[in-house]
Amino acid sequence: MTASDAVNLQNFPQQLATALGIPLFAGEILATMILFCIILVPVLFFTKGKNPMIAFILGFLMVCFGVALAWIPIWTFAVMTLGIAVLFGRKIVEMF
Repeated sequence: MTASDAVNLQNFPQQLATALGIPLFAGEILATMILFCIILVPVLFFTKGKNPMIAFILGFLMVCFGVALAWIPIWTFAVMTLGIAVLFGRKIVEMF
């Protein structure tokens, strides 16, 4: 494997978008969702949905990681966070 064949994390969405022939924004979202699924699906499988707070925390961390790598813009993170708060706010309040 040569240095040109290696995947750089910063350039992964660009390489993914180029390979699939999609816009860069879609490549960034797709790269974040790939990472999201790779981490979150096994956790959901092993917990069998009994502890949703673990899924929320890991999902939040994966989206934060996507923002930190500049794969997704900060406003997307804000919209997702507000959506989760609206959808699951009552359930989270009932847990505590």
